[in-house]
Amino acid sequence: WRPAPNGVLVFERPCGVISATNLTDEPVRIALPDGAEPVLASGELDGATLPPDTSAWFATTGWIRT
Repeated sequence: WRPAPNGVLVFERPCGVISATNLTDEPVRIALPDGAEPVLASGELDGATLPPDTSAWFATTGWIRT
C-alpha cells in the first residue's frame, strides 16, 4: 500500500503498476512517482487528480509488459 488521503486507496504491484481509487465525493490529488503515466481510468483524469468515485491505473518506469 502507498500513502493516500482518507477515502482513497492506492497500492503498487511489484511489476510497477499503481492502482488508485477515490471513494470520496471530492477530487483528490495523489502522489505518484516521477514518470508514472495513466494506463486506464474509469473517469477523466486531470494529471494525478482523481475525480470522485474514480479508479485509475498508472504505469511507472519499472512497468514490465507481458
